[in-house]
Order: sequence, then C-alpha cells, then structure tokens
Amino acid sequence: MASGGDDIEEIQEETGARVTFHDRDTNRDSKDDRTVIIRGSTEAAQKAELMIHQIISDMPKIITEEVEVPGYCLGRLIGRGGESIREMSRVSKCKIFIDRTQDSRATHAPRTITITGPQEQIQLAKTLIEEKVEEEEEFRAMTAVNAANREQRKPLKRRADDGREKISLPSRVVEPEGRWDSGDTLQQIVEASPVKEFMEVFVSAVEHPGHFWLQIINTAALNLDKLVDDMTAFYSNAEIAQEYTVTEVKEGKLVAAPFEHDKSWYRARVLSVAGDKLDLYYLDFGDSGFAPLVDVRELRPEYLSLPEQAIECKLAGVKPAGAEWSEETCDAFESLTHCAEWKVMSARTVGYEPDSAGRQRPCVQLMDNVAEQPVEVAAVLVSRGLAAWEAPPAAASAVTTETVSTDLQPQSDPKPD
Repeated sequence: MASGGDDIEEIQEETGARVTFHDRDTNRDSKDDRTVIIRGSTEAAQKAELMIHQIISDMPKIITEEVEVPGYCLGRLIGRGGESIREMSRVSKCKIFIDRTQDSRATHAPRTITITGPQEQIQLAKTLIEEKVEEEEEFRAMTAVNAANREQRKPLKRRADDGREKISLPSRVVEPEGRWDSGDTLQQIVEASPVKEFMEVFVSAVEHPGHFWLQIINTAALNLDKLVDDMTAFYSNAEIAQEYTVTEVKEGKLVAAPFEHDKSWYRARVLSVAGDKLDLYYLDFGDSGFAPLVDVRELRPEYLSLPEQAIECKLAGVKPAGAEWSEETCDAFESLTHCAEWKVMSARTVGYEPDSAGRQRPCVQLMDNVAEQPVEVAAVLVSRGLAAWEAPPAAASAVTTETVSTDLQPQSDPKPD
C-alpha cells in the first residue's frame, strides 16, 4: 500500500467497501504478513479484493545489490551527522547499508555498500553514490596538487607545552539477509559509535610522541593553502605591508609572520615578548619560532575567518621507554609520520587526556598506508624499544563493529585575543 494510505483510499472510493488492517500497529516496514479486513457488500468486497491483489502483483521486485567503494570515500558518502546517506536514500527510495565492520585502518581498502530496493531505484542510488565518489576523487586530486606545492620544511624541535574518466562502480546482486530488520536509524547508530573512523591527516609538527600536531585533510585544508597564498602575496608587497606594521605587541596577539624556513606568510600567536624579539606559535601548523618585531605585520580581519588547522594530539597507547621521550625516539617518530613532508597518514581518535593546562587533548592511533599492509606507528616504536605500551596493544588497535544504514522508507573560527 502506498505511503500515507493513498491506495486504500482509492480502493474504498472506487468500490464502496471499507478496507482496514487488523494489525494496524505493526511496523509498516516489517516483512511479516498483515491481515486486511474488507467490509461491505459481496460485490464491493470482491472488487476490493481484486484491486488489492492487482496492487500486490504490480509491486516491483525488491532485490539487494552490493557495490564497493574506496574506504576514504565513506566520510563524504555518510556526510555530517549522516545527512548525505539519508538524502541518497530519500531520493532513490532505497535502503542503503554501509558495512563498517571491516578493518578500517587501510583507508584505501574497498568498503562494501549494500542497496535494497526495486532495480530501477537501485540504479539511481548507485548513480548518486558514484557522484559522491567522483567528488571525493576530485577533492583528493586537488589536495595532492596542493600538498606537492607545499614547502617540505625541516621540522623545528618543539618547546614543551607552548581529467579522469567518469567513475562506474561494479556491483553484484546478493541474497537478502535478516540484518535489514534491526530497526536502528542512522542517527541512533552513529551516536552509539564509540570510536571514530580513520581519517586522512598530515603530521605538521612534532615535539615528541606525546605531543604533536595534525592537520585533517578536508576542504578546510584547501582553504588553508589558499589563505597562505593570499597572505604571502599581500604581505610580500612592501608598500602595502608597511601600512600593517606592528607598533604595539603583547602576549596572545595574533599577527602575520614569515617562517624562517620558507618565504611564505602565516597566522601566528605571540607567546612571549623579549625586547624586540617575539616567540611565535604558528596557528595552522603547530610550529614555534622566533621573529624580530620588525618582521611581523598586523593580521587583516579577513584572514581570521578560517578556524585554526593545527590539532594538538598524543599518540595513543604508548609511553616513554625510559623516564622521558629520548631524542632518538623523537627523530624516529618524525620519520615514521613524515612530519612536515605533507604525506598522507591515517589517524583515529581513541580517547582524550588532559594536558598540562587542563585541556582535553585527543589520543590518536596513527597508521602509515604506504605499504599493502598498514603500519601502526606506535607498534613500530615499541618494537624498536623506543616506547612501551601503556596497555596491551589489542586495546589500542581493536576494530570496532559498526553499521550505517537507512530505512527503506526514509523519513519524509579563530578570534583575536
């Protein structure tokens, strides 16, 4: 019967019979048989019964197909709070199920999407999925170009606590399974997920494995590259830049500053002032450095709209092998994470710990996917005797069983201090 009871109303109007369901409280998406009660004259009841049989015979066959997509596309396919997958389900009128029970450490590994509905609607759902995958591939191509154009600078030692073919996805028809009857909505499942998926990141700065900075590879990362280009073009013009000379400075002030290892300009916060020398923290990369007062400029208001891109993190599950992190360990960690080389790593938040200032710092699992088998950075440090496990490694590397599905009938900035 059509959503909203349109078919029932049409039958009643045309036949004069009254049509109701005996088990009206049963879930309309249930596969169990339901009892239809027809009241009226013999002729009206027989005509109504024939119309019901005709509607059932005209219903399209419901089938299930599976498609595979690269794991790094899941974020775009699911969307913020499940918005994208719900919209694709609504438009295609199909039930879409994303299998997240597979080991998600390899972001390039294929992930299975299961689609249930009429064949014609499944084809529409596949088209919508292909469009999302193509969007992600285009975004990744742009990110790769920008990363290649970034300066590969030597990481500073940190101071403590300061034109492709159109995509076509192969698919296969599968036998229906009982998993469709769980009844969980997408929002319920997402909110219940205890651990996030792996995301792609750059490691931009390192003090030691217990204190380093990540940049998440997303649209904001592209905006950051454009921001740096715009700032560099603006402040490199000597005449214009003179109008933005900094005359007064205090701790916490946001400024535009060059970085000693390249010629670009960046957003920075003043950590301390010693005469005419400033101790700076670069908001979007996590680096610290010194600069003379005469070399920094006032930060234009339009350069404040993009949120800070550097995220302070701790490597999950490990602690120093000795009393503190050794220089050898820090060097190995920088090498394993390709620090400031703008090579893609995979990261997943597994918990939070307070830092020395009481702020909650993400504890992340880091993976390098350069090889066929992903390499876990923490495990390598432990195997070399450069770190020790805080807990059994299985606790840090456990793969969470998660599902994301939709119902077959879906419900109709930084500030200056």
